[in-house]
Amino acid sequence: MLAEVRQFRDPAEAQTQLAGLLKLANENRNFSSPILDWLQSGSINTPALVFDARLIEQRMQWLHELTRHLSITPLVAAKSCPAPEYLALGLKHLHGFDVSNPAEYAGLPERLDGKLVSVTAPDLRFDLGGFSARGNKTVVVLDSLTQLEHYFSQNPPFPYLLRIQGPDLMVHQSPPDPAYFPATRFGFSCKEVRQLFQLKRMRDNPPAGFHVHHGSERNQASTYKNIIGGLSELSRQLSLQPTCINIGGGWHSLPTDDIGDVLQSARSAFPQPCNILTEPGRWYAENAGFAVCTIVNQSSAGNVVKYTVDLSGRCHLHWSNVKLVHEIESGSNRACEAQFFGPSCFEGDRVGKFLLPYRNEFFNESGLVTGARVIFSGVSTYSLAWNTSFNGIPRADAIWWSP
Repeated sequence: MLAEVRQFRDPAEAQTQLAGLLKLANENRNFSSPILDWLQSGSINTPALVFDARLIEQRMQWLHELTRHLSITPLVAAKSCPAPEYLALGLKHLHGFDVSNPAEYAGLPERLDGKLVSVTAPDLRFDLGGFSARGNKTVVVLDSLTQLEHYFSQNPPFPYLLRIQGPDLMVHQSPPDPAYFPATRFGFSCKEVRQLFQLKRMRDNPPAGFHVHHGSERNQASTYKNIIGGLSELSRQLSLQPTCINIGGGWHSLPTDDIGDVLQSARSAFPQPCNILTEPGRWYAENAGFAVCTIVNQSSAGNVVKYTVDLSGRCHLHWSNVKLVHEIESGSNRACEAQFFGPSCFEGDRVGKFLLPYRNEFFNESGLVTGARVIFSGVSTYSLAWNTSFNGIPRADAIWWSP
């Protein structure tokens, strides 16, 4: 039975995962994906990051339909994957892009007529007017007095949003939201925004609304609802009726039902004609990314096997918590710890460690020997964005698969 084996952090977690794997094997619940047969066919001969373009397109289409009924504007966070194949899918199915600088804007499709580009940049020292050069509409997000001064000095022909600190909108929640953390370097606090609105310049040139991106791995529906409620209360305090609200991304762990619930909550809090933006990145390719590599070295010590593969955890799998795609047999009563490392000379070039069940002889049964191909799932498009060379190790190949 083919299974996705998760990494473990401690022995207790490893044993829990092992029991779950054996239960799946006994029930013959096979992990399947249309792309797996092709990956296992041996068609790929070099270290590669492979993405199921069909699945990504389906997720974009699903979000388009959901947001269309609510009149919400879904964008693609360009930083999540600069590949032309990915951006072309976003252009086809969604309403625009979120970018951070002129280089990201230059990497977008050549014509963006009718699309929206949201600019959220820690460094805003450039001509803002250039972000409308491809026929798109533009909105810029400002998170400091320095950026406000820059915007007002250029007076570009498009609106601005104030970036609000996500934690500040949740600080008074009781009990605390699971995704709460105490501080962020991005954005204004609510107190700072209220102080800004005392200035005549701000009252004469108010923002179109607010932007929040809360980048916690523990985000859930309640997180977004708390943020939406906080933005609504801040708007009330300022006597501001926003024409645009951006609730960011970071929702890759949310079930689809929760996404619909969150977006409905946003629309209820900010009725039309307020334009509500959302900008997922990693979510679009969730469960669509794989890595293919070859075992090039191995060593054993007791019940632990250390493998070196020709794919680097640091160079090629940054921001991916990969799972091992592996054959599990029912009736297995032993387990071996398999550790995978990249080929660089850096001690910390780890790919992951997994507890794998077997019956009698691990290497024969698992097939995990030098020269064998290995497949990992759970690869994020961010890994492709980070994909780099180091220590003479080339970038991994990028492959976009469609049936």
